Amino acid sequence: MRENLFKEEMGLILNNEGLIEGVTEKFLEFAETSRDKLIGRIVIDLLHQNFHDLFISELKNAWKGVSHQINVELNFEKGKSRPVEIKLTRISLDDRRLILAILR
Repeated sequence: MRENLFKEEMGLILNNEGLIEGVTEKFLEFAETSRDKLIGRIVIDLLHQNFHDLFISELKNAWKGVSHQINVELNFEKGKSRPVEIKLTRISLDDRRLILAILR
């Protein structure tokens, strides 16, 4: 599953503070950036300001085990922004609880 996830889906792995711990190849292509520029960065920095509160609320819900899809707008380094749908799901990976954010 891990091999397929990191090749086929656009996604991020987030810790309980919203820091990006993992990123798929597809997301790197979509964002036109490198892994080292994303790992350790807080995910909220990628979102348009209008979506910060919604995302934080949904992140808290995901930690409780409640998953929803939300529509947000991502901002990228070169001034580009793109609307995406994100589903946040709590997962266990390497004996840790994390959040998987799948983007479409």
